[in-house]
Amino acid sequence: MKKQCIKLIILLALVLCAKSDDAQGNSNLSTLILDHICPLIKCIAQNCANGFIVNKYGCTTCECNPCKFGQPLFQYPCGKGQGKCAANKGLCKVSQFDYAYCCPNEHAGCCPPVPNLINFLCPMPNCKNDTQCGVGQKCCRPCSRCINATLT
Repeated sequence: MKKQCIKLIILLALVLCAKSDDAQGNSNLSTLILDHICPLIKCIAQNCANGFIVNKYGCTTCECNPCKFGQPLFQYPCGKGQGKCAANKGLCKVSQFDYAYCCPNEHAGCCPPVPNLINFLCPMPNCKNDTQCGVGQKCCRPCSRCINATLT
């Protein structure tokens, strides 16, 4: 038992000291271990249609996800005039906190209003996301059909 405690203390000391070490390998080890621990966050209950954003470290944030078809593509910046998001089949959208995110598989525009669902029968779906639709169309719910987008 005493040997295990000593080994644990030495391991903890190595990890904590690695951050101040000049060796690149040790610095990367401490970054890998210390920077990817997700904080335990209790978010205020809010209605996020697309769930919460999961950041690049895999941690859930309390910010609603503006992307309809998945998590933002953090590797493609928005608003820098480079067009990297659009070139990778994404659409820049602004979140509730005014941050721009590259949303995957989305086209510009809005889906038209949905008719009364009580009398509405859905044919077989023909899309899962906007990129499966033609130019100027969106994959609209509740039936997951390609429909001409309404531009705003």
